[in-house]
Amino acid sequence: MSSTLQHTVPLTIIPQSPEDGLLVISPTVGRKISCYQTVHELNLYLDKDDFINATDDSQEVRLRQDNDCEAGVIKMKNKLKKEIGAAKQIKIFRKNNNIFLKPVE
Repeated sequence: MSSTLQHTVPLTIIPQSPEDGLLVISPTVGRKISCYQTVHELNLYLDKDDFINATDDSQEVRLRQDNDCEAGVIKMKNKLKKEIGAAKQIKIFRKNNNIFLKPVE
């Protein structure tokens, strides 16, 4: 876990996560944000300012790395996709145990 801000390349959202609160990425993407375990418990922030200030306004999610997931993809439930503005692509930003999903325009 790094205390510096890390981020991924843009990832295409596919609403096919097997359950709520689970984000699925490839291990290639996970390594870019210092995720080396198969499953990580993280705090997800939907607001950039809340993420920057590490407020209590977050939700717990699990980030699972799956070898069957393509490197440029993130799988999540459609409900979460709507919560982040129905973007087609996002970047994952990580600092400590906190992540922010920034829509890519």
